[in-house]
Amino acid sequence: MPGDRALCDGCTADLPRLGPACPICALPTPSSQVCGRCLKKPPEFDQLVAPLRYVWPNSQLVSRLKFHAQLAVLRAVAPLLAEVSVDPEWADTSACVIVPVPLARKRLAHRGYNQAQLLAEAWQREAGGRLRHGLTRVRETAAQVGQSRLARMRNVRHAFVADPVIVREQDIVLVDDVVTTAATVRACTRALSQAGARRVRVLALARALEPGADR
Repeated sequence: MPGDRALCDGCTADLPRLGPACPICALPTPSSQVCGRCLKKPPEFDQLVAPLRYVWPNSQLVSRLKFHAQLAVLRAVAPLLAEVSVDPEWADTSACVIVPVPLARKRLAHRGYNQAQLLAEAWQREAGGRLRHGLTRVRETAAQVGQSRLARMRNVRHAFVADPVIVREQDIVLVDDVVTTAATVRACTRALSQAGARRVRVLALARALEPGADR
């Protein structure tokens, strides 16, 4: 394959897609109806969308971007992100504020970049909008991988603060790489809402299908 591309067009087309899913939390439902969990207790965010299921080889693709700085992945996935954000609910993307989930300070220093910011930049080039750093991670948190759903929720509780100057009365698109238990994006949404955000929609590259595997 060409050196500046992570995947050829055929391989990109064959990546496992999310398929029919709850229009609120993006967990699979047979006919894209709202799931029982969201009917019983809707999440803090208004909507979550993702083009891919977090299964192999998508998980490998995320790992290449997240841990190995293979930035060519962005050229493959940017059109996929745009693809799931073209329905009427996302028609106002040019007016939204795009906010990447901030990385823990130590992990950012070690890695040298924030993969959520790279995805946000890639989507902005496709859809427009204003990319702003509207969230700050105010305390270090342990890695979410391997923790239970409850532990993940506790881990990120009060970990984020939003800048009201940036987010007040704004439609926010919160961008992350993978959503599993949704603990991180829910904590971010609470911070954004407390700072006066009008609406928060979440855009992720991949969605884990097992509720207990979220982040």
